[in-house]
Amino acid sequence: MLSRVASVEAPRTHSLRRVTGSSGRRREGRESEPRRPNMSRHLFYSAVLIFLVMVMFCGRGAASADVKESSSVQFKWEGITDVKEAVKSLGVPGLLKVENDVFAVAEAQCKKEEEENTFTGIASQILTKKTTKEPEEVLKDAKKDIQVLEKDASQGKKKVDVSRPTTVVKGREIYMLVGKCSRTAVAQESVAEASGLFLVKGEVSGDESKQKILWKDTKDVLRASFGKEISSLERMIC
Repeated sequence: MLSRVASVEAPRTHSLRRVTGSSGRRREGRESEPRRPNMSRHLFYSAVLIFLVMVMFCGRGAASADVKESSSVQFKWEGITDVKEAVKSLGVPGLLKVENDVFAVAEAQCKKEEEENTFTGIASQILTKKTTKEPEEVLKDAKKDIQVLEKDASQGKKKVDVSRPTTVVKGREIYMLVGKCSRTAVAQESVAEASGLFLVKGEVSGDESKQKILWKDTKDVLRASFGKEISSLERMIC
């Protein structure tokens, strides 16, 4: 099941013209603009996620050797424990269903007091099943529900910024695709390492009243490893 909820945009009427056909019915079309395939970006990322899941966990495709976790770099998801760190904003929300439970997932931008730089993590929360007539705010106390990706390399631990989570569920297994956001200057690391995607496997943990998603296995997917496949999918985006 795809977790991302597509946004519906209102048509831009200023670039539309009405045409009356031989049947007398009016049709709308763009002036002097060829029709292109209509594929939203969330469907594009979902297609990429499904492709990578097949490559990694189903053993399909020759590109499986390129989708791997580095032996010299270890990734680990940690909660926010520093009292000086706070949530600045939430974005790119989505929903996912694991059996009978529904979770909200969002990108979380965080900031430490007296520091200018921000860092991002992933917030997730199980939604209550109670019936209410009023809208209910989710991720209200998001700090306790945020997990931040850390890289443990030879230079020491450091936070890794991630963005735009897209998820797919198979049974009780959750797979998440997130973008890699590097704040390091390009001169200090290659473009391939600075950009790309992470493919993360998660699972639901805890008892019924306090269930939460724990992100575990993290694979660093270099853009070069599946460039041809991505290019073919990108051509489908209008």
